Amino acid sequence: MNRFSRLFTCLIAVLACFWPLESQANVGVGVFLNYVVYAWFLLIPIMGIEAYVLGKRFDISVCRAVGIAIGVNIASTLLGSVFVIIVSLILSLTGLNVRPGAWEDVSMLFILVPCFLSTVWIETVIAHPYLKQHSIEQVWDVFFLANGFTYALLTIVPIANLIKNAMISGRAMWY
Repeated sequence: MNRFSRLFTCLIAVLACFWPLESQANVGVGVFLNYVVYAWFLLIPIMGIEAYVLGKRFDISVCRAVGIAIGVNIASTLLGSVFVIIVSLILSLTGLNVRPGAWEDVSMLFILVPCFLSTVWIETVIAHPYLKQHSIEQVWDVFFLANGFTYALLTIVPIANLIKNAMISGRAMWY
């Protein structure tokens, strides 16, 4: 898969995930800002996981793996945070309001799909010059695997909220 087709696939995934949310889940600024802060707190374990995967898969030194993991994660988190806040502001300016309850958590779970793909793409593009001895496909595969583990951490809060809401109110969603 060449670079253009990966970028095109990521853009299609973003559009496929954002349009249904815009009309069905009424996402807005309130949905994302809590998770942006949460994502920044998770950077330390995320960088550790990605450094470990990089070191094991590419057989590079611990210092080099940690340096690459720190650089790509700070860059992707900065770009991702700005992107999410801009999209949130645009959606809220269109008059969409956040509906309380499980819709917020379901929206977050859907939003994680394009965020995951864009994170893998950003980190691959940034890390590949530092890993020139490996093909871009190999770098993509490593970041896809590493981000699979780390995005599992990001799903903890919305899934826990869904379970909590189901236990407290007796149902997972309300209108």
